Amino acid sequence: DYSGKYIYPGFIEAHAHPLMAGSQLALEIDLNASETLEEAVEIVREFIAEHPEMKAYKGSGWKNSGRAPHKSMLDAICTDKPIYLSSVDGHSGWCNSKAIEVLELGQDTVDTFGKEVCRVDDNGELIGYMSEGPHFMAYQKTTPWFTPEDICRGYMAWQDFMFKQGYTAVCDCGVTDPLLPLK
Repeated sequence: DYSGKYIYPGFIEAHAHPLMAGSQLALEIDLNASETLEEAVEIVREFIAEHPEMKAYKGSGWKNSGRAPHKSMLDAICTDKPIYLSSVDGHSGWCNSKAIEVLELGQDTVDTFGKEVCRVDDNGELIGYMSEGPHFMAYQKTTPWFTPEDICRGYMAWQDFMFKQGYTAVCDCGVTDPLLPLK
């Protein structure tokens, strides 16, 4: 007798990115509460103030409000450590000048992907906003910013979260080469 409560079989998630989701859940700046770029900047500022020991900062969840974010907004917070932020849909990236340097983004990136997805200013300089191909390339390069232990800790946090939601199986659709040593 389950006192009138429902019993469901285990759920199966057919398309997930557990290592990315775990990293976002346990290690990164959560920008999902922000509605504007300015609100996202404030959340980043607070996170960095609370975690000055980190060598680099990643985050996700900012919303594209119809105007391109600019590296200067993040440079105003931190110039000596890279900051890389993925948009809420995971298809755009926003970074500061240090991240552009560390990730080796430059004219080659623009030449490869084009100015439509790798935004530049009137002088041809990257503004710190990119989408699709250059974002995916840059995001993958941020993987070493966390240790394998960090990534595993994030994965376990995500796994616990999914179990609590009733999921019993997941199809991982995004293990990339830098993550393969975690096997």
